[in-house]
Amino acid sequence: MFLVHLSTRHIDIKFLDIIPPLIENPIVEPAEPVAGESIEVRVNVLDPGLGVEAVYLYYRVASGSWNAVEMTYIGNNLWRALILAQDAPCTIEYYIEAVDKAGNNASTTIYTIEVSAITTTTTPISTPTTSPTTSPTTTPVETTPTSTPIETSIPTTSLTEITTPAFELPITLIVIAIILLIVIVVVIVYSKKKR
Repeated sequence: MFLVHLSTRHIDIKFLDIIPPLIENPIVEPAEPVAGESIEVRVNVLDPGLGVEAVYLYYRVASGSWNAVEMTYIGNNLWRALILAQDAPCTIEYYIEAVDKAGNNASTTIYTIEVSAITTTTTPISTPTTSPTTSPTTTPVETTPTSTPIETSIPTTSLTEITTPAFELPITLIVIAIILLIVIVVVIVYSKKKR
């Protein structure tokens, strides 16, 4: 929305942003987390007005109290945050809130993530015997996987090229065209009033 103030000496045109940010569906990695793994949440947030000021991830474990994490901007409308690793299987609920530079805000619905237990597996090991007439015997061995968190760095260019929406440029062009159209109309009306 535009506010236009006409006076005898000048024209003031101010842009009034009343449109909240658009939050797309978040991406969670790993998609099926297990206890002990941190969970990365990424989301595209668009604002055709004055731009996005901040994005927050709110999450809670097993219906507990909400934790707020300010998401980090990683480029091309993409924001990222981590949910801390959980020690045991649980359900995590989360939602995302975005605020633009005009103070408009938007939030997503509440999503859930199921964190499962770390599984142990029994692997049979075959042991051949010396007698050719008997078959090999199998002895089960209990194994427990050990995991060490590994920090990985994903180039932001590959993420943003995949997740950038195709409609971002047309929205910007439409906003610019509307601004120009309003300016032209105001100038025409103002010049006719001077005559």
